[in-house]
Amino acid sequence: MKAVLKRGSLQLIGKLYNVESDAKKQGRSAEKLQEMREKISYPTICTFEKWMYDTASNGTENSR
Repeated sequence: MKAVLKRGSLQLIGKLYNVESDAKKQGRSAEKLQEMREKISYPTICTFEKWMYDTASNGTENSR
């Protein structure tokens, strides 16, 4: 179970790092990076937040 949790969180965090890395490799302007963050990073953070709440609530129920 812990391996699955780690994999899920690392995939989402990796997606955030990829946005930054890709922008840097491609020489994107600050404005383009902001667009990428709004289009990719923000939805990823929202997904990660939901994933954390879901994971925490599942863990709480299982610990009873």
